[in-house]
Amino acid sequence: MNIKIINLGKALLCFILTIGLVLSVASSSPVYAAKLSTQPTLSLSVGEVGFILVRGLPNTGFPDYKSSKPSVATVDTDQYNAHSFRIEALSKGVTIIKFTVIDDLSGEKDTTECVVTVTGATAPMEPIPDPVVETPDEPEAEVITDVQEIEEEIIYIHSITLEPTYIFLNEGEHKQLKVTFYPLGATGGEYIIESIEPAIAMVWESGKVLGVKAGYTEIIAQPLDLYINGKRVASYSQFYAPNMARVFVIGDDKVETASVLLDTLWVKTKEFIIGESFKVNTPTGGGTRG
Repeated sequence: MNIKIINLGKALLCFILTIGLVLSVASSSPVYAAKLSTQPTLSLSVGEVGFILVRGLPNTGFPDYKSSKPSVATVDTDQYNAHSFRIEALSKGVTIIKFTVIDDLSGEKDTTECVVTVTGATAPMEPIPDPVVETPDEPEAEVITDVQEIEEEIIYIHSITLEPTYIFLNEGEHKQLKVTFYPLGATGGEYIIESIEPAIAMVWESGKVLGVKAGYTEIIAQPLDLYINGKRVASYSQFYAPNMARVFVIGDDKVETASVLLDTLWVKTKEFIIGESFKVNTPTGGGTRG
């Protein structure tokens, strides 16, 4: 019996090392989308700033972007969103913003364009003359009764990270995930932090994780909506996959635990072979209110 358990342990260790090597090699290779797309047109006034969302960008690396007439409008990256680009209107005219990406593996190139039209600056309003008011001999002192509160600018959450990305727990054991919101200090908008399989591991809004029973699950974290310039433009999941931490819960029965982990690794290996390696399965239930 001891010999069988030792052989099973050696086989499990070799299998895990093999899968880890395959995933490491796969994660180092850039994967590009087959097709880029963006909005066809954008209209701005001189001095105005706008943003363009580009769909289908690769998970690694950055695309080439340029303006055909930089004197009319310039293009630059958005520091908060890798799929958004900042357009600044400088002078009246029309320019074409072109985005290009090249597949490092096949050498195939794809492009998408947005035509930006810049109109003249809005004419300033003529000053309104002050009305002539007769001043009384003994003016009464003005008493200020209302104090107008200055509203603070809301910083919306663009992304959430979880650290570490892998956790090993025993049944009944707690561990803490580090939850970070970007940009730093962001509090606006709703978000979720959830476990795909709560029966295997539970998670709290603070990032505390509890191992329930032997098995594998994923903790996901993401904003519910995507905001640009304080305005909701789309659902976050329409453009991005959630960040996640993978959780392995180890039970008292080591043979049973090894069987569960082997089954999980085999399923993930098959997904990897068909191009869906470690795909995140977003739960259908309600999320944590941010």
